Amino acid sequence: MSVNYPPVTNWTIESGRGITQEDEKSAALVVVIGRTVQKQLFAHGENPLGATILIKGFPLRVVGVLSPKGQSMWGQDQDDLVMIPFKTGEEKVLGVASPNQATNLTALYPPAPNPFNLQPRLTGYVNSIYVQATGRTGF
Repeated sequence: MSVNYPPVTNWTIESGRGITQEDEKSAALVVVIGRTVQKQLFAHGENPLGATILIKGFPLRVVGVLSPKGQSMWGQDQDDLVMIPFKTGEEKVLGVASPNQATNLTALYPPAPNPFNLQPRLTGYVNSIYVQATGRTGF
């Protein structure tokens, strides 16, 4: 996640801190957890801040706990989540998601000319875009 994701999606930190720009730059092994994750991994009253949890086999230090949101309109538990820096996920935990190159579309769609022999740098797919207005003007 980027450092802009929590404010745009109205997530607030209940304890600890959020992901920082420095965490993102350094691909830090840190995580912010939701309330459901806290309840599942820690005893009642136990402080998760500073604890290490494993995500896909990588040890990540808990730096923050999100304020609870409850269920979404579709009945999904919004508190059952972990947030890690985007660069951490890309470089260390999840890897880079890229399209399957096995599909042969060159017969239907020939590749664009590449006079400088530049290599494509596709690093994944965008499956969601979140936008939030800061205020109303001009209405």
